[in-house]
Amino acid sequence: MIAIARERGPELTFTTGSMLRLAAADEAWAGVVSLYSVIHLTASERPTAYGEFARVIQPGGWLLVAFHVDSPEFTTGQVNHITDWFGQHIELDGHFLDPDEVATQLAAAGFTLIARMDRQPAPEVEYPSRRCYLLLQRHTRDRI
Repeated sequence: MIAIARERGPELTFTTGSMLRLAAADEAWAGVVSLYSVIHLTASERPTAYGEFARVIQPGGWLLVAFHVDSPEFTTGQVNHITDWFGQHIELDGHFLDPDEVATQLAAAGFTLIARMDRQPAPEVEYPSRRCYLLLQRHTRDRI
């Protein structure tokens, strides 16, 4: 994916890394978009990632987080362990997350919830899961 991104946006810089240890200075970023990525972290890892988001986002900066909530096969709190993806062998866990729990953990990390949207999947286009989007703002210095 990084190779494709670099090809399509050669004027931009793309890197890989871990949400558990972002290679950025404190307050270096105006925002973070985390679409369906925190679902691959364990319950004990997610607060670390949320803390890293708070560390690198400037006060007043933005965070958009999207994740799966449940599906016909999995309830909130369950894990979908995938071993085959488009004919390739992989080992990947996808956690179905509770929106209230995620929002509470992000608030504890230093974010204010601005908006929440829950939605159903687009039939025959997406994995059939209910999804949640949280838009949050990093506390300003007077709230840190």
